[in-house]
Amino acid sequence: MQFGPALSVGIESYGEYLDLWSFMQLDADAALAAINDALPRGLTVSAFRKIAGDAPGLSESVRAAIYLARLPGGLAPSAALDTFAAREAHSAAREKNGKTSTFPLRDWLLEVVEADAVSFRMTLAVGGEGASIRPDEVLTIMYGDAAGEIRLVREDLAVLWGGRLVNPMLADSAMVPVVERAAG
Repeated sequence: MQFGPALSVGIESYGEYLDLWSFMQLDADAALAAINDALPRGLTVSAFRKIAGDAPGLSESVRAAIYLARLPGGLAPSAALDTFAAREAHSAAREKNGKTSTFPLRDWLLEVVEADAVSFRMTLAVGGEGASIRPDEVLTIMYGDAAGEIRLVREDLAVLWGGRLVNPMLADSAMVPVVERAAG
């Protein structure tokens, strides 16, 4: 088994995927039932999809992650929308082992849409060479010190297929040409 991109500690998720290799043909319904019977309460596998044996793994194919941000009282989605509109002017920086990495929002923050009066969805690019921007870094740019109070849920992951970002279960083969794997 191989899971998709790692989820940051403290973030819920409703859209996780894994690659499962088997040396024999599986009956999807029977395998799904057997796996779910063995999983802890609250964790379920909802579907299987057969992909080509030579398809790259999820960690190579996933190009974006979609997050739902639920805001505490006093914060509004307008700050996120304003940051998205001005993303050319913003970047996150992270230092590790004496080296600073910079993540320009123009390359990493792909979309922000208001979900309701107290929440928004943001789509962040994932993958490419090296590290990706973290959602908490984007929230800090948007909301400053209040970012730590925002409840974040990763709702889904997406692969590039036919020039569009789609749910991995909807992609024809989840194959991503090598030239499309760089994230910005």
